[in-house]
Amino acid sequence: MRKLPDRVVLTEAVLQTPGLVLLGRNRTTRANKPMKLHVHDRCIEIVVVMKGHERYFTESGEHAVSGGEVFLSLPDQPHGTGPAEQGISEFIWFQIRMTEVDGFLGLSRDNAAYLRKRLQSAVCRKWDTDRTCMALLMDGFRAYAGLNPHDRLRAQGSFLAALEGMLNQAESQGWREPLMRPTGNAADEVNDRALMTEMAAYIRAHVTEPMEMD
Repeated sequence: MRKLPDRVVLTEAVLQTPGLVLLGRNRTTRANKPMKLHVHDRCIEIVVVMKGHERYFTESGEHAVSGGEVFLSLPDQPHGTGPAEQGISEFIWFQIRMTEVDGFLGLSRDNAAYLRKRLQSAVCRKWDTDRTCMALLMDGFRAYAGLNPHDRLRAQGSFLAALEGMLNQAESQGWREPLMRPTGNAADEVNDRALMTEMAAYIRAHVTEPMEMD
């Protein structure tokens, strides 16, 4: 784990969740130097802006992201802040390695395959999320950062519920581009979606500690 006054980065050694490479929280009260163009090998990166504003550049142009919005960059896709300084904001970001096989994000084989297909259907873009997903993501981050092995199930559950909710929102907003639907057995896909939705609903109903964002 790497920790600075306004930045906490949890690495694979701390997370111990196959496929989840990094989970971090960044809070800044002043603009920082620009982030150079870079890529993440085989990893999808998702940034969830809680408050404030950020700007990202890819080969498709500029993406202005404000509080309550999500930005996704694809594996090996160059992205950065361009010439602009990083904004005054609070955000949580994470990277998921798409080549993991066994125990992907702590899921069963069928659900892991289903979730990976959904992530592989993603396009580089931004979309709107809500306070429920942001609170679940914050709860997952805090549980992971607590370094308590007894919190690991809660951490994974809250993270997965937040990810599922955000993917549902992205797909309902159409990805702002045509979405490639997963191929395969339609009945299996429906069953997997039902399982993931049920899991997310259960976690939302049974999180006992406050999830307000400070």
